[in-house]
Amino acid sequence: MRSATLALFLFVAATLNAQKDKITTFDVPNGTFTAPLGISPSGAIVGYYDDTMGEIRGFLRDSHGKFITFNFPNEPSIFPTAVNQSGEIVGYYNVPFNQQTEPVQVGFVRRASGTFTSIKPPGATNVYPNGINSAGEIVGQYVDLGQFTHGFIQSPSGTLTVFDITDDGFPGTRIIAINSAGQSTGSNSNIHDPVGTEHGFLRQPDGSIKAFDVLNAIETLPQAINARGQIAGYYTNVSTHGFVRDVDGDVTSIDVPSASHTWIMGIDAHDRVAGNYLDSNARVHGFVRDKDGDITTIDVHGAAHTNVVAMSQLGDITGVWIDSNGDSHGFVVSHEANDKEK
Repeated sequence: MRSATLALFLFVAATLNAQKDKITTFDVPNGTFTAPLGISPSGAIVGYYDDTMGEIRGFLRDSHGKFITFNFPNEPSIFPTAVNQSGEIVGYYNVPFNQQTEPVQVGFVRRASGTFTSIKPPGATNVYPNGINSAGEIVGQYVDLGQFTHGFIQSPSGTLTVFDITDDGFPGTRIIAINSAGQSTGSNSNIHDPVGTEHGFLRQPDGSIKAFDVLNAIETLPQAINARGQIAGYYTNVSTHGFVRDVDGDVTSIDVPSASHTWIMGIDAHDRVAGNYLDSNARVHGFVRDKDGDITTIDVHGAAHTNVVAMSQLGDITGVWIDSNGDSHGFVVSHEANDKEK
């Protein structure tokens, strides 16, 4: 067993050495930190950064490395979370304390033309759009005055549909991602369960919902769904483990060897997943796992931590790396195989 484990890590190290030049690091010009949050199929990346005036602004980095920075008009802090193939961006912005007659955090969609539209479900105090697909459908969740969480889907025309997985008077539904077919996924809590329990779900375009749990999990937390309807995320029991739920409902548990915790954050159209793991020294590393189960560690050279946050349908990966001073920077990984597929 020891020799097999050693062989696996030698393979991982060899793969890493061959792909070091595939990791590109970046910072928004004149920013004090850079935090990517989403990536489109074409490789465009969105996130936020701190400018020289101390304001949190949004950025769009295209596949050629060119930056566009932006803010919601007259608002000091904005957090873009996702971008689609057409360049439409969703996220949320903070409302200044002296203007809080509306939600404290308001959702938005930014069109490719640069125009903004707010997303404010009735009775919401905090609104969090999490995903947008190629058709312009937006998913997310909001918190109401009673501090209950509701999922929502907004159509390309702006029609907003609110839904809760359970009808027990204590809703806790969060929609995390949506694919090109209109299938969405997320998690929900139930008043009848112990505190901290979360269940995964798959919602079809017709509104039908299939709830699911990873066996023996306390929390099942989907993070991504690909075009085929495969769902990836992580679950917790004694520790944290990654999982992939296939279209037929079969669930595969994934752990990086010798890691104390494994999180999966994305899945592409070719059965590859990407995420993070924690080693015995409490250091965070990114990783990608191919469809054959081979795992490759992603470490930015000189980083204290390397944290994958998103994966595109073509397998490009983006995330945040932390330097020895604790400052945040962006990175993107593009594999040769992905370049050929494009």
